[in-house]
Amino acid sequence: MKTYLKIIPYMGIVLGLLGLLLLLSLTFPKYCQLANNDFSTIELQTKSAMESHSFEMARYHTFKALSRLEKTKSKLLECNCPAALSSAKDTEVSLKAAAKSKSIDISKKHLKTALINTATTIATLEEYASLKETKQ
Repeated sequence: MKTYLKIIPYMGIVLGLLGLLLLLSLTFPKYCQLANNDFSTIELQTKSAMESHSFEMARYHTFKALSRLEKTKSKLLECNCPAALSSAKDTEVSLKAAAKSKSIDISKKHLKTALINTATTIATLEEYASLKETKQ
């Protein structure tokens, strides 16, 4: 058998793997955008908690927001935006304080702070993502 006929299958495998690698590199998720979407949900839950008339419903929505925040932490770390991480931690502190509060008035005070921090995180993520896209 000729030598070039032995090399062709190996070249096909190498080219196939390179093509697969190229396709995979184009489809990696955009962590900043995913974290931004999650923070929009956190913002909605926080607003729902603030608009609640009963203390139990406010706590329910606060815990839903905290749960979503826990799931979003890994995306924030992958996004690697220090300002968004900082404001997300502030949001978490405020939400936890709202969940631990004993009255609806104190809870709403902490929820208001959490809402401001959430809006800051969203704005920071949008700005950071747009800067990353322009650099690429």
